[in-house]
Amino acid sequence: MTKLSFLEKNYYTTKPKYLVILLHGYGSNGSNLLELSQYFEKFIPESKFIAPNAIEPWEGGFFDSYQWFSLAKWGSKRDIKIVKDEIKKANETLKSFILDQLKLNNIEEKNLFLIGFSQGAMMAMYQGFILPKKIAGVISYSGKLILPEHIEEKILSKPDICLIHGKKDSILPFCNFEEASNELLRIDNPFTSEPFDDLDHSINLDAIKAGINFIKKQLKNY
Repeated sequence: MTKLSFLEKNYYTTKPKYLVILLHGYGSNGSNLLELSQYFEKFIPESKFIAPNAIEPWEGGFFDSYQWFSLAKWGSKRDIKIVKDEIKKANETLKSFILDQLKLNNIEEKNLFLIGFSQGAMMAMYQGFILPKKIAGVISYSGKLILPEHIEEKILSKPDICLIHGKKDSILPFCNFEEASNELLRIDNPFTSEPFDDLDHSINLDAIKAGINFIKKQLKNY
């Protein structure tokens, strides 16, 4: 199985209590999203942040750019059947990576947060469903919900999810946010929704604050 390269930042004195895994978007890399750790670490005590590079080089060809699965093959119609096997393969690899990191750092699933942007948000939400135990929470920035049942896999747990999306998103239009909300309602999965009127396909300070508020709420509930 593919071994993922990754970067990390540590904010603990003896050993980490929480693990936060940051999943970058299509054509980006782990370093790009690891920058978010400086905003979140103040609110997650004794935490370790890990940002893996996705499983394959970006089909756009730029150096040090990666993708979880092909979007070129997926096409504008976003027919899930076309890339079903790629999505499954990517998530199997990522799941193995996450479980290895939990074991290596002696951290339980209940102390794991997944934060993803764009294609990384698709992966983060999917992982929340296929990990064997419920995790602390998932933050989806500008993502699209792909449920395991969409590619004939089972939902093993139902994580609390925070959907954050801009109404002016020009890459993954706001309708993806609405579809995700409806799907999560349908399967009775807990979630909070944070739409932003003037936000495009990006993460601004207001979106970061929304993610922080979600994390604070989750930590308070444990």
